[in-house]
Amino acid sequence: MKTTAGRIFTAQLTRDLAERQIEGAGMLAPGCRIWTQAIETFLKGITGGPRQAAEQFMAGVQRLKAAQAARCCFVNGHFKRSRSAIVELLVWEVDKHPLVPGREAGVLVRAYVMRLQRSGRLSAQRTRLAFFGWHALGGIAERSKMDIFEAGGMVAMCGFAGMIMRESEKHRNTSICLANTELMAVGVLRHVDQEYSFFDVLTVLPTHGVDKPYQLRQREQGAQIGHLVAKYIQSNEADLEGLAKRVPVIPFDHHDYVSTQLRKEQDHGEEGQATLEGG
Repeated sequence: MKTTAGRIFTAQLTRDLAERQIEGAGMLAPGCRIWTQAIETFLKGITGGPRQAAEQFMAGVQRLKAAQAARCCFVNGHFKRSRSAIVELLVWEVDKHPLVPGREAGVLVRAYVMRLQRSGRLSAQRTRLAFFGWHALGGIAERSKMDIFEAGGMVAMCGFAGMIMRESEKHRNTSICLANTELMAVGVLRHVDQEYSFFDVLTVLPTHGVDKPYQLRQREQGAQIGHLVAKYIQSNEADLEGLAKRVPVIPFDHHDYVSTQLRKEQDHGEEGQATLEGG
């Protein structure tokens, strides 16, 4: 990040998103300030038989929809039968990099899936979809006229891009990009220990005025992924399989700071610093 304006913008954006996490978590489970705590508290508070539990579960989904209206989260889908239910939730959390936590905090987009089974068993899983680093966030202010609201939307869109692209094995550890009318979020679909993949956003570039062949390929790919994200959000189809099959593969050189640090750890025989959470 090169400018004071970029640093101020990033501080304002991360503060706004942190406040939205507190607001959204509190709407699901009063008194809670982070999503993990809110989801655990909400599930522990569900009691009664299967039918009553399903009704309580769906009451929570309605509170999440209200939180979505306040731009605190996104309810990606839910389903209910008389004795079972499921909901998938996308949230944005101010956090450290998943693999190199010594870096400055950025914004981590996560997906939470909560389930109520017919047996009455309740469970929750979470997974990382995208990480938007501090310097990339500052680049939004330095390279566009986007405000905090629009920047938050771009962060969320990168989460959907990570959700779609991680289903494609051929794109693992390759360069991926998400483009809108002003900016391209550029990074890598980082694949972690055969466990899961996430969109690691390393920088942002202007969408227009690029003339280098590599950047033109990124812009083309970014527009295609952006179209897939918009189409997925607007549709009622939850199946992600095959969506990324026509997206071109762009090699990634792995000379960024995170890749370099991971190689150093591997060379020294150290285990990764992240706590893996599944998918």
